[in-house]
Amino acid sequence: MEGDSIFGFVVLGIMLTLIYFFWDRSRKNLPLNPFKKQSKKKIYIEDEDEETPEEKEKKQKSNEKKKRVNIRELLDIEDIKHGLMKLKNDRFVLVVKAGGVNYYLKSPGEQEAIDAAFEAGISAYDGSEMIIYTQSRRVDYDDHIKYQLDLVGNNRSLNDVQAYYCLNVLNNVDIWQTNTEVYEKHRYFLLPYDLSAKDKKKFKNEDQLYKRIFIIMSRKAKILMDTMGRAGVRNVHIATNVRIYEMLHHAMRRSDSRHYKLEEALRREVDALFVTSDRDEHQIELVEKITKEVESDAS
Repeated sequence: MEGDSIFGFVVLGIMLTLIYFFWDRSRKNLPLNPFKKQSKKKIYIEDEDEETPEEKEKKQKSNEKKKRVNIRELLDIEDIKHGLMKLKNDRFVLVVKAGGVNYYLKSPGEQEAIDAAFEAGISAYDGSEMIIYTQSRRVDYDDHIKYQLDLVGNNRSLNDVQAYYCLNVLNNVDIWQTNTEVYEKHRYFLLPYDLSAKDKKKFKNEDQLYKRIFIIMSRKAKILMDTMGRAGVRNVHIATNVRIYEMLHHAMRRSDSRHYKLEEALRREVDALFVTSDRDEHQIELVEKITKEVESDAS
């Protein structure tokens, strides 16, 4: 009996040893079979001394180009001119910006009239599919505060107490809009126009093509704008180039668009002696084209 118990302890010890052995090898990512030779991974190291300086510079530029992401590539926008966005697939987009209406403060009859006018405006639109885009932005009263500060500073009829009160109120409004997450909605109607082969043959001049498409789309947009006006919607107008850039600017810089404003960016770009921002191939070709035209006119 004693021999059987000793043999049982020996077998149990061997089993526990084997279990620990296999667990330890699996933990170290080693093969379970200790007699199997593990193949070594070959690591190839490039000899940098064999590369010429031109090859190194070309390789560095290629890596930087892969990391760079341009807004035109993200939105497939080729150009913005004459109030139109030109996409890469021969599609032009006219942007109509619309204000809001206090729908839930209206009576049931007024709400029904607004719904009917909106449906009529959408149904009367004759063209490709319409895109309704709603954008949320943080409230921005900087321009209005600046306007009121100018009024207070130029108003000589105010005494010191009244001027101090006005400045204090405007300062509190500025602090409120900075520390409060309050958003307002901006509504856009994107009206596309697909370029046909007939248009390409008829209008070979690019500026004439833009103007012709703008006239066509403006007529279609006017029906929508008139209908929105009858529904009580205010400030319905066709967006200019700057307003289109503003829409894209807030779409791509939602977190810091209030602090890094479009107007400030455009002013810095115009006043800069050297262009420090990245330029894509389309912009470089456009600059070269304009430079050649200016040189030919000067000669």
